[in-house]
This record gives sequence, structure tokens and C-alpha cells, in this order.
Amino acid sequence: MPVKLIASLLLCLLLGACSTKMAYNYLDWILEWYVGDLVSLSEDQEWQFRNALARQLDWHRKKQLPLYVKSLDDLRNAINNGLTVEALQRIYHDQENGLNELIKQITPTLSELLATLSDSQVEQLMENLEEQNQELEDEYVKKSRDEQTGWEH
Repeated sequence: MPVKLIASLLLCLLLGACSTKMAYNYLDWILEWYVGDLVSLSEDQEWQFRNALARQLDWHRKKQLPLYVKSLDDLRNAINNGLTVEALQRIYHDQENGLNELIKQITPTLSELLATLSDSQVEQLMENLEEQNQELEDEYVKKSRDEQTGWEH
């Protein structure tokens, strides 16, 4: 039963790939909008952010997307050949390594961008992040599991 459930969830994930692809193609715009909601940037900072974002997304497309494809292929093969805990752990480990690589890649760029912020911009950013954290806490942490999933009886 768990294998069928996992396979069903993956099928749903793959069916959503079309919208995911569309969202990924507009990720630059989405991230600009998201950052714009967090902090007001000067014209120079916006230019620096756009250039840095274009470089990072190019790197991500070339280096990380092939890893995602491999992980999905590995997962499909594992499901077809009998899903095991070891196979899931291996796939999870691969994704964890990919996330660590992403963090190492973007940290210097993010540090450079953050260093250009004025004190008032940092204050604005921190206030907006705190507000987002509070909303997430209210939505997920302070609710029971049934309330979070909408599975209340």
C-alpha cells in the first residue's frame, strides 16, 4: 500500500510538471516580485540583483536541473523495481547534497547583495521577514496536524 501511495503522489507531482515548468521559466520575475515585497531596492541595487539572479538561474539550469532529472529517474526505477528504504535514503541524500551545493553557490552572491543594503533597508527586510515567519507559525505551528491538513472530523 505505501508504494502505491508514493507512486500516486509522484504521478500527481509529474502531472503538475507543466505548471512547474511554466513557473520555473518565470522564476526571475517571481523572485524579483518576492524580494520587492520584502525590501525596497534602489535602482542600482535592482540592477545588481537582476544580474546576479540571471547568473544564479543560469547556473541552476545547467548544474542542478540535471540532478533533479536523475533523482526522478532513480525514483521511478526504484518504484518499478520494488521501492526500498535504502533507495529512498539514497535519493534523499542526493537531494540533500544538491541543496547544500545550491547554498554554497548562492551564499557569496547573496552576501554581496545584502552588504549593499542601508540600515533602514535592513530594518524593513527584518520586519517583513518577521511578519512572514509569524504568518507561517500561525498557519502551521500553532495548529494541530488535523487543522493543518484540513482533515478535521
